[in-house]
Amino acid sequence: MAKRERDYASSSDSRSSDSSGPGAVGPGGFCPANAPTDCVVFFGDSDIKYWHISEDFPGAVNCGVAGATARDAALHVSDMVEKCRPKGFVVFISGENDIEGAHTPVEAIFEDFKKVIQAILASAHQPRVIYIGTKPEPSTQELHPFYKRYDMLCKDYSAQLAGTVPPGTSPPVVFIDAWKGFVDLGNTRNLYQEAGLHCTGE
Repeated sequence: MAKRERDYASSSDSRSSDSSGPGAVGPGGFCPANAPTDCVVFFGDSDIKYWHISEDFPGAVNCGVAGATARDAALHVSDMVEKCRPKGFVVFISGENDIEGAHTPVEAIFEDFKKVIQAILASAHQPRVIYIGTKPEPSTQELHPFYKRYDMLCKDYSAQLAGTVPPGTSPPVVFIDAWKGFVDLGNTRNLYQEAGLHCTGE
């Protein structure tokens, strides 16, 4: 079973009932019904969906869909920025569900990543983006070289964008090296839920 399918199967997301297949984003897109606008937005896959946003970031909106891919995010980002009008910053996580094996087109996934970043930065409030990279998940070790390649492309692009603003100005995109964070903590099994894909509260 591909990672995306495992991710989707482990979800209790009620929105999955109106989707067209494993991991598919439903007709309503990423934004929940009656979502607040002009606020901080969390956007992406199940790592966003399962985050207790309301507890940690009151007033922010959770636009996470279990099983969603970077391709899904690229296709729906225009709808998201129109409906939610993100302000301040957008926390974005995506890409792991696109990576499925030796023939994974990492560069094509990266192009979808760039489309999402560009659409967010150009939206009404021109929010910054905080992008959280991939994790060294115990259940996907065969995919780790592709995760690292994708992270490198995203990190380099974030640095490139930082060079386009005046010195002393906050960078448009901040790359959070989640991989290093997990490794620094020992990447122990207790950091992940039973399937070895999603984070616990540790």
